This record gives sequence, C-alpha cells and structure tokens, in this order.
Amino acid sequence: MKTLTPEKAILKFLLLPFMLIAISLGAVSSANAQSKSKSAYVFAPEAAAADVEQCQNGPASAPVGCTLGGEWAGGNSGDSKSHWVEGQSIPDRIIMTGLTPGAGQTIQFDWDTTKSGKHALDYLTSFNRSLASADPCAGIAGCGSPSTFPIPTDPNLAPVVPAPGNFTMYNGVITGVSAYTLSGLYSGNSTTDITVTFTANSSTVVLAFGMHIARRADWGLGNSAIDISGSPFHTGLVTLNGSSTGTRAVSLTAGAAVFPALLKITEDFVGGTGNSSQDFQFSASANASPISFYLDDDADGTLSNFQIVGNSGLTPDLVGNIVNFGAANQITVQQINVSFPFFLQGGSCVEDPGGAPQTDNSTFSVASKTATIIAEEGEIINCTFSNNVVLAASANLSGRVITSDGSGISNARIVLTDLATGQSVVTSTGTFGYYHFEGLSVGAIYTATVSHRRYTFLNNTATFALSGDLSDANFVAAPVE
Repeated sequence: MKTLTPEKAILKFLLLPFMLIAISLGAVSSANAQSKSKSAYVFAPEAAAADVEQCQNGPASAPVGCTLGGEWAGGNSGDSKSHWVEGQSIPDRIIMTGLTPGAGQTIQFDWDTTKSGKHALDYLTSFNRSLASADPCAGIAGCGSPSTFPIPTDPNLAPVVPAPGNFTMYNGVITGVSAYTLSGLYSGNSTTDITVTFTANSSTVVLAFGMHIARRADWGLGNSAIDISGSPFHTGLVTLNGSSTGTRAVSLTAGAAVFPALLKITEDFVGGTGNSSQDFQFSASANASPISFYLDDDADGTLSNFQIVGNSGLTPDLVGNIVNFGAANQITVQQINVSFPFFLQGGSCVEDPGGAPQTDNSTFSVASKTATIIAEEGEIINCTFSNNVVLAASANLSGRVITSDGSGISNARIVLTDLATGQSVVTSTGTFGYYHFEGLSVGAIYTATVSHRRYTFLNNTATFALSGDLSDANFVAAPVE
C-alpha cells in the first residue's frame, strides 16, 4: 500500500466533501438524461403517412362485397381477385394516419388516363357507384363520421360527360379540391392528378372515391380500355401535406376487366314505303333482359325500331349488355304473333369484333322467326328482322282439270267459296281443261269443289289460303273403268 505524506492526507481530507457532491450531481444528471430519452421514445407523435387500397370484389365465379378489411388491398389485382366490367367504377380508398386533429391537410393522387392513346381510367366517381355494399371503413378501427364533397368535372374529358359523383371522407371534412393536372397528352401516355384539401378530425382519416373504366361508347372503337394490355388501371399517391408518400399505388390487370358484348335487335320493315306503324312482338330466352318487347319501324316515336338486349340480373349501369359468353350462354330472340297480311321476309345477325377477337357463330332462322346469339367478349351484334306486308288488293286462282293420263277435261264445273263470307262463284273448264278465277281477296281462305257428269275425282275439294296469285290448283279425275 502506498503511504501518503501528512500534507497530501490533509489535502484529501479537505477535498472529500466536494468530490462526493460532484459524484452525486453526476448521477442525477445521468438519471435525468435516461428519463428524458425514455419519455421521448414513448410519447413522440406518429409520423404522418398514407397508403392506397382498392376493392377486390373477387373472381366472377365467387364475387364478394368489399365489406371486410381483407377484401381491400394495395398492389396489383388480377382476375383471381377482381372482376370489373367496362363502364363500372372501381372503389378506391386512401388511408392516412398520424395526422394532427384540427389541422389542415392535403393529399395528392394520380391515375393513368391513357396508354398509347387508349383511354384507361378516364374519370373519378363516387366509390359506391357500381358496388353499393363496398365499405371504405372495413378493417379500420375508429373509422366513421362520413362527409361528402362534389367531384368536379374534368374539362379534359369533353365532349364525354362523366357520371356525377362525390368524394367521401371519414373522420375528416374536405374543404377544397384543386383543378385537374394532365401530364402528357391523351393521344399518347398521360396521367391526371388532383389534390384534396381537408381538416382532420382524428389522427386517422380515410378518403374514398371510384375510378371509372373507360368505355367504347364514350371514346369509340379502338380508343378505350379494351384495347390496352398489361395492367393499365393504375392509381397512385403523390404527396401528403406536400411531402412524397413514396411508391404507393394500386392497379388492375386487363384480365380482371370484362368487356361486355352488345346485342341490338332491329325491326326493319321492307314493304311499301319502307316503314309501318304495325307493332311487332318479340320474345327472348329466360337468360335475357328484357324477355318481351315490341318494336315498329315508323317515325312516330311511340316505339323504337330497336332494342338493346342483355343478360338478366345486371346492375343498372350494365343493362343492355352481355357478360356471359359462349354457346353455353346463348340467347334466343323470336318474333311472335305475326298475323296476316304481315309476314317475316328475312333476317340476319351480323357480328363485329368491338375491340376483341370475334367468332361469327350467331344464326338466324326465317322459318322459326328466331335469332340465336352466341356472344364473345366485346362483340357488337346486330340481329335484324325484316318484315313485309301483302299489298295486292286481289289475286287470281287458276288450274286445270285432267284425267289420270294428263288429258284435259272440258266442261268441268268449279265452285269456289270464300269461307269467311260464304259467298261462292262458279266457272267451267275450257276445251283443254283450264279454269280461272279473278279478283279474289288476298288473305282469304277459299275452298274449290270440282264436278263432272262423266268423271269422279280422287279429291274433288281443295282449300287455299291466298297470299297472291296461285296458278297450279289442279284436279285429277279417277281412272275410268
């Protein structure tokens, strides 16, 4: 052990209280620092963040209503997860967390409007436009208190008129919406973005809206979503409160979008002046809608000369289209109750591709007055029923009375009776067995009875429904024994 000198021992003794105070102060300072560090870790506010999800309504064989949290997801959706139809709106939701209640906020997002000049997602709509059951709060604790704000019309859409709709916000109130910003040109690749300004009523806020799948009816054949391959239906976040959200996006593959076939039944009156006030009745198979309707081909506007026919049980924005394809889902349309003097003269079914591969397999039967339609995805099918009317005021009936070996019989007596009126006219055959009646009523039903003083006949009475001139109403005598 080292021995201290008396002087050093006295100095150490005098400094000892100050050393103890310093050690004590150091310990307190260290404890306070640890306490502050722990307090900052536990109580620091959560950083603001945002994500986007879309409703995955299940495959066509097993649809779901997007009422559960697991039925909403980010990323890419294929046909095993979703099935949406041309002209429908895909429900999307943006989930924002870590917000300061009472403070103003902004969220900016964009979507693919065109790919190589083909329109993909053309405009915003209400989130529940096509799927009423969709619940943007599904799986989000504390989500509620919805408020709405009108979606402005995008001026770039003209002359297309979009379906009206609203943004819906949960746990917040929208205070404004920016103008649309189009990046790129509709003739090439383009995106459109918009910024929504709102006040948060909670740290978690949900914004819901729908993305409309562009239709051929709006943009024309070759210019709509049916003509795009890959995953063209993309919606992504851009900024939250002016700061980048990172890569946050949803998309839908082309295979998850169904493009209906269009079936148009047309009445074409080809007789007389080319139009008629006559109403023609049609009946469709049970898998069609409507299953019964009337058409006429005139200019009075009471009835149309065409009817759009589709699958039964479709949602309102799809009525008049076919989404069940192939021979197993064929539709038949028949013209019924056609009465004299009108008749079906001809008909046809013409199939055009409509943007997708086609098969010309729909048929028309004049004999059964029936069109049989086998639709493929995207086809445009027009089946035309061509009717006519017997316009002649009168008709002629002629024939010959002959022996069994073909020789003419003269002076045979023919009595012709109108079954409706009971009136009869009589004539006799000439030298070579010919007879002739003129001025008969078209559409009337007549019976002709032949007699002769020397001959009997294999069949001495015949019945005729006259739709025009008839020239081979012959009678044959029985062989003479």
